[in-house]
Amino acid sequence: MEHGFLNPRFTNQEAQTLKREQRKLSKRKREAKKRGVPLSEAKNYQKQKLKVARIHEKIANRRNDFLNKVSKELIENHDVLFYRNLKS
Repeated sequence: MEHGFLNPRFTNQEAQTLKREQRKLSKRKREAKKRGVPLSEAKNYQKQKLKVARIHEKIANRRNDFLNKVSKELIENHDVLFYRNLKS
């Protein structure tokens, strides 16, 4: 009897948002360099960098949540689990 779980692609849901926000980050970086401001002092760059980091964090949290739910379901509903390495 074969059991398996689909491996969801969490970045697909946030891909457009992430792409747009990363483009904004690049634009903020170019503007700061053009003005001669160090990136550590460029407030708009720092704010945008935080936005992009939050999106990445959200994706990571979704992945972890999925893994926790799958492992909990496996443990609760199965008595014995087998792991097989297919590369041997």
